[in-house]
Amino acid sequence: GPTAFSFTNHGTVLHEIQLFQLRPEIPRDSAVHYLSTLAATDSLAPDAAGSVLWAPAGVTAHERILVEATSGRTYAVFCQFQDADSLPFHTKLGMIALIHVD
Repeated sequence: GPTAFSFTNHGTVLHEIQLFQLRPEIPRDSAVHYLSTLAATDSLAPDAAGSVLWAPAGVTAHERILVEATSGRTYAVFCQFQDADSLPFHTKLGMIALIHVD
């Protein structure tokens, strides 16, 4: 049913959360791999729907994401920011989570 996501950035740099539903046939390991390498991420979702929240360090985003969480579906949550051109994207640092709704 309806589920609200909020975002508080407890880190020391700007972060975001991107949230979208995964296509049901995508294995979890494959989804994490694609997200961590930023390869073919558009092909992971059943459509172009998704949401993004971002917040500077120490700030809670004023908005929330409202999702109609569907039983049996998996949702991806990740941060794709990069602190500098010479540093890795946050997904490569492990800022990826998959949430499965029972």
